[in-house]
This record gives sequence, structure tokens and C-alpha cells, in this order.
Amino acid sequence: DAIAAPLGAAFRRAVEAGEILPLRDILAAASAAYGGQFVEAELEHEGGRWVYEIKLITGDGQLARLHYDAHSGALLHARIKGGRHR
Repeated sequence: DAIAAPLGAAFRRAVEAGEILPLRDILAAASAAYGGQFVEAELEHEGGRWVYEIKLITGDGQLARLHYDAHSGALLHARIKGGRHR
């Protein structure tokens, strides 16, 4: 996974223990919802929970910033540069 290397063993243990979902699961959800091309992923601690921030270029060329709960996989916030918010 793109963010596993910098986070190392602690990240892998959290995934293996079921505390957070693997990045590939989040990327699959983002791709299904928005299509496009993956750009970057980060794992951040926000508001007492782990959040994946995914950046991708949508099928129509816009930059999407998607925040997913790392434990449940729920989409928390989507921002599409150029307009659409959820």
C-alpha cells in the first residue's frame, strides 16, 4: 500500500488487527464512487479517529479529496475542486 512504507510496522499491525481497513479497500470504494486516477493517500488522526485522505483525478479531470473513516470505510467528506461537496 502507498502509505504502508512510511508508517511501517504499526500500520501493518493495525490493519492485521482489524483496527483500520487496508488502503486497497478504501481505494476500491473511491474508484467505484468517483472513477478516475489515484494520485495520493494519507492516513491522518482527526477528531479521535483515523482517517484516510485520498486524492484522485475524476473521470472528468477534476481533483477530488475524499476522507474515509479508516475503521469503517465510511465516506466522511468529499471535496471536488471546482465545485461539488458532500
